[in-house]
Parts: sequence; structure tokens; C-alpha cells
Amino acid sequence: MTAVSAWMTTSHTGDGMEIKLSGDWTIDSAGRIDGEIAALNPGTGSTCVIDAGQIARMDTAGAWLAEKLYRRYAENGADTIFRNLQPKHDILLKRLQALAGDPAPEPERFSALSIIAGRSAPKSYFAGILCPRQLGRYRTADDPDIAG
Repeated sequence: MTAVSAWMTTSHTGDGMEIKLSGDWTIDSAGRIDGEIAALNPGTGSTCVIDAGQIARMDTAGAWLAEKLYRRYAENGADTIFRNLQPKHDILLKRLQALAGDPAPEPERFSALSIIAGRSAPKSYFAGILCPRQLGRYRTADDPDIAG
């Protein structure tokens, strides 16, 4: 299978921005797409729709970039949603976001010996490993609270 380069096109709408994603969002295109995301100016638009309907393939690197794009607009106050996510890409993004969560505080440091001995690591350390946060944090056009 021949890889199709990833693309991202932007257009202004009446109340914000629409970003269309297409191609293979994989490690092969990560460097270029990361640069394009960094060059975007999220401004203060009231909405940002990320249309992912034309993504052919997505790996973990591509999911991280889609998450980065989402956060770039959401953190600037835009009502940001994904639209037309394929189910397999939706699952990948939800799993990634469950692992990423909100920006994490600096982790506590433990030596392997102290963890084995059970002296240093708090119970919450093991709970985070065994019971990751609930899946799903971002909004999609399929959410019942989104009109349209």
C-alpha cells in the first residue's frame, strides 16, 4: 500500500475556523504536519471544526498531532469539535487522550527497590497504572449536546 501524504487545509467560517484533515496521518508525515500546526494562529474564533473524514490512515503519531491541533484551538477558548471521525480513529484518539489526560504534574520519583519493598510508592501510583482515566474527553459532532 502506498502512503498518502497527510494534509491539513484551513478555511474561515462565519464564526470561526474549519480545518480539514486528509491523507495518512502517520509517523512519515509527522514532522511536516507538526510544523504546520505550530504555524497556525488560533486567534480567538468562537468555533473550530476539525473535519477528519478524509483521513485514510492514522497511527499513534498522527493521533498525537490531531490531539495537539485540537488542544491548540480549545485552549484559546474556541468551541472545538471533531467531525466525521472514522470509528477506528475515534477509538485511537480516546485511548491516547485517556493516557495523556490533562497536563500532568511532575511525577514522583521512586527507585525500583523501594517500589518492590512497598515503602515509597503511594497506592495512587499503582491505581494510575491499573485503572487509567475514563476514556473520552474531546467533543465530536455526534455528541447529543451539539446541535446540527
